Amino acid sequence: MLNDGTVLELGTQGYVVGEDGKAGLRGRVVSKQGRLIALSLVSGVASGIGDAVSQSFTSIATNPLGSVQTVNPEAIAQYGVAQGFAKALDRIAEWYLDRANEIYPVIEVDSGRVVEVVLTDGLDFGVDLFNQARR
Repeated sequence: MLNDGTVLELGTQGYVVGEDGKAGLRGRVVSKQGRLIALSLVSGVASGIGDAVSQSFTSIATNPLGSVQTVNPEAIAQYGVAQGFAKALDRIAEWYLDRANEIYPVIEVDSGRVVEVVLTDGLDFGVDLFNQARR
C-alpha cells in the first residue's frame, strides 16, 4: 500500500524459499477424499441391502415364454419402503463420490515461518514510488 492509501495489485513470477534454503515449503498433505469415499461405500452397501430386502418380497414365475417377477400383494408396502431405501442410499452414495471428486488435497504449512520471496520476473508499478515516498 502506498502512503496515500492506494493499493497496487500486480502479477509476477517467482517462488518462496523456506528455512532449509530449498525452493518451496515443506508441509503436510491434507485430503478429506478418503472419508467421503468411505461414506459412499457404506451408503452403497446399505443400498444393496435395501435391494436384497425388496427382492425378498417378490417371486419369479418361469414359463416357456419367459419369466415374470411379481410382488407379493401382502407385502407391497414393505417392498416399496425397501426399494425407496435402496434408491435413496444409492443416490447418497453417488453424492458422496461427486463431493470426493470436487475436493482436492491441500498442503498445510505452519504459520509464523520465515520465508524469502524470490521474484524471477520484473515488476512495473506504473507509478514513481520514489517520488511517492518523498511526499
